[in-house]
Amino acid sequence: MCYIYSMKTFSEKSRKVLRYIYQGLGLAAISIIFQACYGVWQDFMDDITICGTVKSGRTGEAIAGIRVSIQGMTIDTDQDGHFLIYAPIQDSYTLEFEDVDGHSNGGLFLSKQREIDLSDTDNCLDIILDAQ
Repeated sequence: MCYIYSMKTFSEKSRKVLRYIYQGLGLAAISIIFQACYGVWQDFMDDITICGTVKSGRTGEAIAGIRVSIQGMTIDTDQDGHFLIYAPIQDSYTLEFEDVDGHSNGGLFLSKQREIDLSDTDNCLDIILDAQ
C-alpha cells in the first residue's frame, strides 16, 4: 500500500517544523552555491581586479584568444581583446601573455611578460604584442 502525504495530514506544529527545516536547507544550499561561485567572505577584500586590452603591435587591433596568466590563474581574452582577472593583493605582479590559438586570431604573436605594481592596477592596461 502506498501512502501519499499532503500538508493537510500534518498537524500545525509539524508543518512549522517542516517549514523551518526546508528554510534551513534552502539557506544552506544558497550559501554553498555562493561560496562555490565567489569564494568565502574573507576573500572579498583581499583581491584586486586587473583588467586590460591586448592589441596587435602591427595593426593596433584587439586580439582575441590570448592567454593571460598570473600566479597560476589563467584567462583568455574575449573577442574584443579584453581580459579581467582577480588576484590576491601584493606589491607586484608578473602577467604572462601567450598566443594559444595560433592563426585563428589573425596571426602568430610572440609571448610577453609584463611586471606591474599596485599603482598599475588602478586603470586598465593596454598590452601590445608583436607578431612573429
